[in-house]
Amino acid sequence: MVRFYLLLFLLPGGSVLLGNNIQITGLNVDYEVDNSGFALLTFDLSWDNSWRTSAAPGNWDAAWVFAKFRPDTDGEWQHIVLTTPPAAPTGATIDILDGTGAMIYAASTTSGSVNYQQTRLRMNLAANGVDWIENLEFQVFGVEMVYVPQGAFQLGSDSWGTEVNQFYSGSHPWKRPPYSVSSFNAITVGNGKDMLNFEVGTATNVPTTIPAGFPKGYRAFYAMKYELSQQQYVDFFNTLTPTQKALRDLTDSNGKGTDAVLNRNAIAYDDLAGGDASTTAPHVPVGYVSVSDMLAYLDWSGLRPMTEMEFEKLCRGPETPTVEGFAWGTDAIAGWALQPALLNSPTENITNLSLFLPETGYAGYNNTMQAGSAGPLRSGIYSASLTLNSTRVWSGAGYYGNMELSGNQAEGVITVSHTDGTQFTNAHGDGALTTAGSANVLTWPLTQHGVGTRGGHYGSAAVSLMVADRSSAVTTDTSPDIRHAWLQFRGVRGL
Repeated sequence: MVRFYLLLFLLPGGSVLLGNNIQITGLNVDYEVDNSGFALLTFDLSWDNSWRTSAAPGNWDAAWVFAKFRPDTDGEWQHIVLTTPPAAPTGATIDILDGTGAMIYAASTTSGSVNYQQTRLRMNLAANGVDWIENLEFQVFGVEMVYVPQGAFQLGSDSWGTEVNQFYSGSHPWKRPPYSVSSFNAITVGNGKDMLNFEVGTATNVPTTIPAGFPKGYRAFYAMKYELSQQQYVDFFNTLTPTQKALRDLTDSNGKGTDAVLNRNAIAYDDLAGGDASTTAPHVPVGYVSVSDMLAYLDWSGLRPMTEMEFEKLCRGPETPTVEGFAWGTDAIAGWALQPALLNSPTENITNLSLFLPETGYAGYNNTMQAGSAGPLRSGIYSASLTLNSTRVWSGAGYYGNMELSGNQAEGVITVSHTDGTQFTNAHGDGALTTAGSANVLTWPLTQHGVGTRGGHYGSAAVSLMVADRSSAVTTDTSPDIRHAWLQFRGVRGL
């Protein structure tokens, strides 16, 4: 008997109005007719507020779908290797990437809810080391992504802004113009003409070249639409072995140190009893993660970390940088205490947004957080808090539609300020971790020095939320295992 989970996987933003509410339901696994060496995973895939547009920015959202299996209830979960699937459901396109997962998106222009019934993925039994599917258990996971087209863009801002340590072009004694990324070729770092420059302060091991293989944001890629949710982390954690769970437990003394809610992190796990973790705030971004936790999740899911250059492209796209600008494209940000309602629910929202300030964007940072309510707000909360006329500015969205790039939780990124970061390449996770529970992709950072943060968080000053600000582009941590309440990560799938 084949056992499988009917996995209702809700991502952040489950609002009826403007949330996305991705669901994978009705999972059935059976041998392919007349092809017993393959199994078909069949399910219905749906989410709200989907789009594909031919107008600028000419992109679309998508679902990154991947699957796991285990031989019995006591066996270890293993990542499923996929092969070319049967025909996609009506209206959809399915791209299998490295056999690790499927990127599923609209085949033509669309806007609104999508429901791809009888979506099918093909599992090569031999490639997965099994001869039959009887007595196997299956899980299918989905992550909402946004497609970012290939193309040039600019890094930095302007010398007259208050951003710290921003990128700029060459050596100019009285101004620092933005630097144009116009190809995926190597970039020389320095103060000469046409070089990429930035302040290094007391930094060590600063690269002189950003290699051609480093993802600079010029080449097309997919990036998670939202910050990683607590439910996504719990789903990851619950597929790990007891040894791996011991390393990835956010509630232990190296993390928040409690199963109680702290800074809106509501993940609970009884390490003595074992079993599964849970959360009462599934739609709220995860916190209390470390660099090591971040890399482990991304390897497990078949994604990779985002670079800080890709972060800037997500925010502003091909637009000319705005001095002191935020992810939504203006230099105006709300400065009053926001009033959230229906906390921890799929419809958590803000009740005191203003429709009279068209240039003012919304974000969680030190001026907008209510006293005594430190912690991130539900992902996608600003767009879902407006009943009409939602705009990129009011939604707090980046140029391509990614949410909360400024504020809420800090974005863990690969830095270019240290050679541990610039050895990074467009290599993705394969779905498997080490026995201990760590990522094992060879070109990913081996130490914390290759990682920094961008975009600020719920406790930051406004300047840290500015797109060009690099004040935390190099971590000051002494270990990759140090956890922070304000840290999370946004996975990428490069093309």
